[in-house]
Amino acid sequence: MMKRLILAFLLVSFFAVPVHAFENGSFEFGTATGDFDTIDAGSNFIAPWIIDSGDIDVIRDLWTAADGNQSIDLNGGEAATIRQTIPTNAGCTYRITFSMSGNSPAGSGTSRTLDLYMNGLNVASFSTTLSVYDTSPGNWEEKTFEFPHSSPGHTMTIIEFMSTTSGPSGPAIDNVRLEELSCPPPASIPTMNEWGMIVFMALAGLIAVYYMRKQTTV
Repeated sequence: MMKRLILAFLLVSFFAVPVHAFENGSFEFGTATGDFDTIDAGSNFIAPWIIDSGDIDVIRDLWTAADGNQSIDLNGGEAATIRQTIPTNAGCTYRITFSMSGNSPAGSGTSRTLDLYMNGLNVASFSTTLSVYDTSPGNWEEKTFEFPHSSPGHTMTIIEFMSTTSGPSGPAIDNVRLEELSCPPPASIPTMNEWGMIVFMALAGLIAVYYMRKQTTV
């Protein structure tokens, strides 16, 4: 019994709960056929992303992705909202980074816009005048947003991308990722002498209980 208690204590002390980045951040899970596939709200085609409203185009051959083989247009036939829930740790600071361009067949110069939501709150707006149809390497640009996580405990954060562009050609996004920038220093780990004292006191307590029970049964 004592060995199990010590093992459990050591596991809790030395192993922190991991923080996971976005899954399917480059939208490679769910392969589009041909140039693109239009995916409606409720589909699990880009899981674990959830399409809350509207529809999106998962682009494969229509233009070159920023990362991997696929990207998405947040406007299929209309503006869409997608979201993903990720674990985050209280007190830590994070950075969301993603690649953004515009489905602008006429070329660069036309603005495409989207909003970033966190746990239902609009925290940032982004725009671009680039076009995915440009052949130069600079037809995608990186957008970033940093945020502190102040909620107590280990909680889940809902991240949403909402197109604010009307019509069938909207903002294109790809390569969505999360970076943990800083966290509070971990609680101090007991020294070897302190561990020895903890184990000694625990064993002494168990021995005392054992002899007390033995005496009551005599």
